[in-house]
Amino acid sequence: TYSTNPADREDLAVVVRGGLVESVHAGQLVMLNSDGTVLMRKGNIEMAIYARSSLKSLQASAMVRPTLRMRS
Repeated sequence: TYSTNPADREDLAVVVRGGLVESVHAGQLVMLNSDGTVLMRKGNIEMAIYARSSLKSLQASAMVRPTLRMRS
């Protein structure tokens, strides 16, 4: 869900062009260690989200395995 509380988001990327800030992309981010513990966090990682299209690349990469049979 979208939160209007700025404390729930942190700047993840800042685009600077010609010395001026062109855009700021804020959100939440979490990186996990191989054992599942949090390595890095930004923003409120406990907040529920609707991932929608942003996860399509991850869903597709999970399908790209040697055992995947594609129809021609």
